[in-house]
Amino acid sequence: MATTKTVGTDKDYSTLQGWEDWADGQASAAQWAEVYGPDDVGPCIVAGWTGTPDADNYPRIYVPYAERGDGTTTYSSGAYCITTAANSGTAVWVQENYTRIEGLIAYSARASNGVFFSYGMTEVLFDGCVVVCGATHTLPGFYLYRKAAGTVNVYLSNCIAYGCGIVGAFCYGIYGECNQGVLNVVIENCSTDGWDDGGICATQNTGSPNTGQTNATITGCISGNNTGGDYVRGHVSTSMTVTYCLSEDATADDWGGAGNVAGATWANTITTAGSNLALKNILSPAVDASVDPGFTNDALNDTGRRPKRDGYDMGALELGEDALYTRVQVVVRNVAYDSAKVLTEANITTLCGTINDALDAVSDLTFSHIEMQCRRDDDTPGS
Repeated sequence: MATTKTVGTDKDYSTLQGWEDWADGQASAAQWAEVYGPDDVGPCIVAGWTGTPDADNYPRIYVPYAERGDGTTTYSSGAYCITTAANSGTAVWVQENYTRIEGLIAYSARASNGVFFSYGMTEVLFDGCVVVCGATHTLPGFYLYRKAAGTVNVYLSNCIAYGCGIVGAFCYGIYGECNQGVLNVVIENCSTDGWDDGGICATQNTGSPNTGQTNATITGCISGNNTGGDYVRGHVSTSMTVTYCLSEDATADDWGGAGNVAGATWANTITTAGSNLALKNILSPAVDASVDPGFTNDALNDTGRRPKRDGYDMGALELGEDALYTRVQVVVRNVAYDSAKVLTEANITTLCGTINDALDAVSDLTFSHIEMQCRRDDDTPGS
């Protein structure tokens, strides 16, 4: 059984590094840090553990859902850490296998090795973590690296990376790079925005010995508002599969996968470019557009969040019951059926003005959207 210590103001430890300095000397690697906010708990290097981590006994840093932020660039809305020079600008530097980092917000206040950095380790998980870049950030938000023989696996799910338009070298939201050995990266339901070089990139490091192989499997992600490509393969030897993902540019469709939405209008996809990657409303092309990721949580909500409706949403944040969703339900239930309870385009076309008035003049609402909503609604018959 894991030993859990709390981190935050008036907790067992005030900083993550304080907890780690204690935990790395314990005989068992089953040491967990439960992090509370809104506090800056400082950066941390997970390294030099006495106990050997494995699938059952592993280092874990997690933020309870009630202590997480709001998923925006307001990094102080939950438990967070600010990067410092002492850790080469990295919020959490993982140097132990099987480490899990969940729900932590990191504000990058300086150039870094990567805000969340997995340095050659295997079976590492980042889930529900958020990166917000400051004015001096120049390297990736999530940096997944391998430079040794052998094969390692790294997993990202429900993570959010805001580049905030900062210009610099290797400015990618998520960056998988292998110089030697094999790096397998699985990226599911993540969201990236505002990165200079690109949203999500998998590549081979071309420095000596230049023998590495990166294999990236990317599913259910959204990426846009980037200067570079939304999905980038940085080296021809890299294997990259992108399925059920959305891009503002054409790159979601560049890697042979199925179910992608390429060329999406970013403003219609998310709430606010550069600061809030929650899906905009039920008209977002990311809604009900993905597949079952094998987990039911999202970045801010515990198990049972996915799916919220009939299908699974793309991105780190599953859409809730927004006002537009509720109003469309009301319109469909009350005015969108003929006497036979069969939805007809004529009925909705006749009432189009009434519908748009009821929805605060959402001018892009169409018959197909109403029909789609009718079919989603368990309380009414479909056509």
